[in-house]
Amino acid sequence: MKQTRNRPALAVSAIRWIVLGVVAITMLIPMYTMLINAFKPQADIIENPLLITPQMFTFDYLWPRSRAASST
Repeated sequence: MKQTRNRPALAVSAIRWIVLGVVAITMLIPMYTMLINAFKPQADIIENPLLITPQMFTFDYLWPRSRAASST
């Protein structure tokens, strides 16, 4: 005979997954923002920090800073 979970255990499991998903999203949004803004000029970051378009995506703003940091 096939064993099934009872409804309260299934509800608790669903709630745990929902909470885990919310926590994961909360932790990933700042990382996403830092990654996206590393490739944008400061004026675009101030205008809209979460927006990324192909025209904004360039390494020109990343490499000079990394060279300056490694030379100090």
